[in-house]
Amino acid sequence: MVVTTRAAARDLAPEAVVGLSRSFPLIARPGPVCLALEERVTQLSEVLDVPFGDAGATFAAHALTRAAGLASECQRPKEVNRILRQHLAVYAGRDLLSGAAALAMLEPATDLARLHALAGHTDRAVTWLTRLMHAVRTGTSISIDRYDLPLDHVDADPGEHELLQGWAWGRLLADAVKILTMAGQRAEAAALVTRHGGLGARLTETRQAMVVAHLVAGEPVAARHYLAGAQPSLPWESEIASCLAVLAAEPADRPADTAALISTFQHSAPATDLAAYRARYGVMVTRLAHATGHPYASIARQVAAEAIAVGDGHAAREVVRTVAGCLSHKDIATLERNIIRAGLRSGALTGYNLSRLRTTADHATTILQESLQAIPR
Repeated sequence: MVVTTRAAARDLAPEAVVGLSRSFPLIARPGPVCLALEERVTQLSEVLDVPFGDAGATFAAHALTRAAGLASECQRPKEVNRILRQHLAVYAGRDLLSGAAALAMLEPATDLARLHALAGHTDRAVTWLTRLMHAVRTGTSISIDRYDLPLDHVDADPGEHELLQGWAWGRLLADAVKILTMAGQRAEAAALVTRHGGLGARLTETRQAMVVAHLVAGEPVAARHYLAGAQPSLPWESEIASCLAVLAAEPADRPADTAALISTFQHSAPATDLAAYRARYGVMVTRLAHATGHPYASIARQVAAEAIAVGDGHAAREVVRTVAGCLSHKDIATLERNIIRAGLRSGALTGYNLSRLRTTADHATTILQESLQAIPR
């Protein structure tokens, strides 16, 4: 949806609620600013240039995860697939894994499921994640796509075991729920949360999925129930709660709720490590203002100004594809340059940058293999 500059006072129609709900779940994940592609490739290669002593496996696994993420940002799914499988193969078939290695192994396994989802294979991705979740929780081995993952032979101390269990509930289930929600299968996402007891008190993917499922089903009272039960622990959760509250509000309450949401956004300070989230949040505030007849062009301009100031490619892309109709040609041109500079247009990751990325992934794989040699196969 591209927001333009006209508005008229109105309440939200059911189809508008459904359309706006498609943008959820909205999650803030801290991360570095998405700067120029060449700079990000260089930063990645430098991860392995520092002395890491006994932490070689940790550094190498981190580098491989970042390499796959960078290829994904540049819309190179075949390259992502290659790196993830290269990473996962290092762990597969081993007789024993440390707790830290088991946690690291779940990263590429989870990201491969996401890759299936991006290719349109929603059911396969969700099945993959729920099988992984069961294997982690029960400590059983699992074979996925020809990879034998030895989750039945993990030498973990109590703290690492708790982290593994937390990953199963907080990451694997959350990703499965998000995949279903983004595919429009909101009722199925809510059913998955209920089946696995994964609601939680925080306003993460699982609780957002429950709220959205009821909104789309035309059940705002139930949506408000699940929203009222949330216990936000971070500022961004409260921000998203306010957005969902506008969607779930009684018509008589919605104008005041929307005005409060707008004021909160306009007077809050952006965090550099949440640039992409901030843009998505700002875009949602803009769309809610537009949908309910509030003035919104100034909100869109603020979102754009923040994205330009931080120079984040992801934030720029979010703004351009959603609220470009409210912006000046100059601002749009600046945002487009940031998108291109960050390599977020298809075909950007080629030549020297692609070669360096592959070299870094191969180097990280070698370090990881050598670091795990002390663990017998």
